[in-house]
Amino acid sequence: MILYPPFLKRGICIAPWLILIPQRVRHDAAYLAHELCHAEQQRRLGVLRFWWAYLRSDVHRLAAEVEAYTAQIAAGASLSYCAHQLSTGYGLALSYNDAVRLLTHEP
Repeated sequence: MILYPPFLKRGICIAPWLILIPQRVRHDAAYLAHELCHAEQQRRLGVLRFWWAYLRSDVHRLAAEVEAYTAQIAAGASLSYCAHQLSTGYGLALSYNDAVRLLTHEP
């Protein structure tokens, strides 16, 4: 189930069967691709294991977000937008340039 609360600032995949997306990006296929990627990650790991690792491990959080932003870019989002979000939105102490490198798979 995908819900579009008007008050939500950022999307979140709570579980593979429950995704919340801000109403303002309701028709943004790239945004949805990002959250659907998190749904697939939760199916692979299990919901509790995913959230435990996501909340406790910067390494896991970074890997999960790089995979999701890569899916978002593949669905049409701009690299610069995704790199900015990745470098500022997750408490990872990641520079914009490092985010670009991760999202483009550069060494």
